[in-house]
Formats: sequence, structure tokens, C-alpha cells
Amino acid sequence: MDFVGRREGLEREAGFFYRSIFGLDPGPLLLKRYVEAHNQFRFNEKGATIIQKVVQYKLDVVSIEYIMRLRDKDNALTQRFKVLHFLAECQKESSADFIESQADPFRIWLAIVWQAVRTVRCLLLGSYLLRRYDLA
Repeated sequence: MDFVGRREGLEREAGFFYRSIFGLDPGPLLLKRYVEAHNQFRFNEKGATIIQKVVQYKLDVVSIEYIMRLRDKDNALTQRFKVLHFLAECQKESSADFIESQADPFRIWLAIVWQAVRTVRCLLLGSYLLRRYDLA
């Protein structure tokens, strides 16, 4: 694959991941840095194939990543999530997603319960998607 094709593929991947995680479109600087960061990494072919399928079929990447991380904490998808989160944390526009301003105790407990429900959902949906799309 030529550099332009690789860059476009990584930008599409980063955009899909970012929208799946944060519900927003990533800025051009984040996309550029994501591509630059991935020029430093080497991923195994099986990991790349899984990532291509996830992006191609627009699967629930958060659920799939959670299950894959439980199985192997250093899998290619989790590595790419770590890179994306690091880059997002470094952006001023995303800082509100990582730093909680003063919240009342009720909202904190509600957030904890909500995250527990989301975790169970990720376990069930991620397991199903891994089997359904032969990603495991």
C-alpha cells in the first residue's frame, strides 16, 4: 500500500474510533498525529485484519476492544485505542472529556452505575461480535 493510501486508511480508522468513543469528529491535527504515531508502531497482520473488519462493518469498536483487552492486553486494537486516547487528552478541545468539574455526589453515583451497565453491555455485545464476524 502506498503512503497516501495508508494515511487515508489510518485517518478513516482514527475518525471512526474517535466518533465511537467521544461522539464527535476528530480535528485535522489529531488525525495527522495519529498517522505520525502509527508510522512508529508495527502491528501484526492478524491485528490489522481485525481492525479493518471493525472499521469496514462499522462494528461497536468499544465493546470489541474491551473483550480483546480482557484476552490480551497488548493486542493491536487496544494499542491503537491507547494512542488515540493519549492524543485526545493532549488536545485542548477534548480536555473536558477527561477532567470532571465539580459534580454532586448523586451524579457521581449515577455515573458509576451507568458505567457498570455499559461494562456488562460491552461484555455481551463484544463477545457476540467477535464470534459473529470471526474476529477472535
